Amino acid sequence: MIVAGGTPAAIAAKRATSAIPIVAANMADPVADGLVVSLTRPGSNVTGNTFLGPELGPKRLQLLREVIPQVSRVAALQHPSVYSERTMQDMLKELERTAASSGVELQVVGAKSPNDFDKAFAGMSKAHATVPASNLKRIAAGGATEVASADG
Repeated sequence: MIVAGGTPAAIAAKRATSAIPIVAANMADPVADGLVVSLTRPGSNVTGNTFLGPELGPKRLQLLREVIPQVSRVAALQHPSVYSERTMQDMLKELERTAASSGVELQVVGAKSPNDFDKAFAGMSKAHATVPASNLKRIAAGGATEVASADG
């Protein structure tokens, strides 16, 4: 058995073998990424868990608008290569579509490691964007020196 940590590793493992079972953790969209035929019946040597990433960003933005109706600018922190390129593009496209239809200006900032947080949050702060924080421990520990708040 091969254990793959995420979509890119699962794709590489599937390309390498169709005979050895592959268990992948934290896949974004295994059906769209071509890893499985369906979630209920994978139809290949790949199985694992998913959080269906493309749907979560827009839902989070919708919930943010419900909690802070006056929000007009939102910044999202994104790891630019954590999932397959296609999944990342789909996630961004859906998030941008939801932001545009909600009248929200969206700023997506990439950070590949915690070392990138200070620069990312500084850029968000300069844009006066609301920052829905996804790495609360890092922020609470003072790792990011600037965090923007809701505008309005």
